Amino acid sequence: MSDGAASKADAAGAATLSLRVDELKWTETDRGVTVLDLRSARYLQLNRSGAVLWTRLSVGATVEQLIDALCTRYGIETERARHDVDEFLAALRTRNFLAP
Repeated sequence: MSDGAASKADAAGAATLSLRVDELKWTETDRGVTVLDLRSARYLQLNRSGAVLWTRLSVGATVEQLIDALCTRYGIETERARHDVDEFLAALRTRNFLAP
């Protein structure tokens, strides 16, 4: 990786991500989180690991903080957590759930 690419990766990991709280409503359940997208009136059900990430994003978190949260909660390897976080964030971006 070039120095420029490394700097961009570091900056991306340090950026605080958050949810579009004015356009989403959610509730925590014993099985995860149920999200209502107020723009489309569509629901999304998140499992428990998704709920861990969602809860952190609701107050703002970096990618590294999300990874640490999964590692701490589930005792998984960092690379596995990174993959899971990347997949989760990609799904949220597709649905336009992350704040700009």
